[in-house]
Amino acid sequence: MAGAAGDRDSSGAPGPSLNVTVGGDAKGNAFVQGDDNTVTVRYREVVLPPAEQVDIRQELEALRDILSRVQSDNSRRIDSRLEEAIDEAGRDDPNKDDIGAALEGALKYAQRANEFSEVAEELIPRITQVCGWLGKVGAPLLGLLGLVA
Repeated sequence: MAGAAGDRDSSGAPGPSLNVTVGGDAKGNAFVQGDDNTVTVRYREVVLPPAEQVDIRQELEALRDILSRVQSDNSRRIDSRLEEAIDEAGRDDPNKDDIGAALEGALKYAQRANEFSEVAEELIPRITQVCGWLGKVGAPLLGLLGLVA
């Protein structure tokens, strides 16, 4: 699409704008600029449970059990991140940001392992529960497994 006269790119230089603006919900979509591009988006929609219905410590322990079967050079890092999340969840007023960040780190390390694909399906119901408890903080975790709520 050609830009209108006076358009500027993101650096302020003359030319077509490369910005994309979405008003509303764009979940499950991919935005690509340029001509003649083809994009395939694959995701699975899940329904998150209400936070009060989730036993977060139980779900985190289950995630640790599943991910312990992933053989990786990063196994210690995975376990360390999960331990951080479990420890934080046991506090009187757990910090959801800290738990989400620890889980994101654990999952990113686990994804590098060949065996990750063998446990990915088993992770989905647990991650769905955890993300229900985490709320908006859990959105990046869903994306790591190709999920959207």
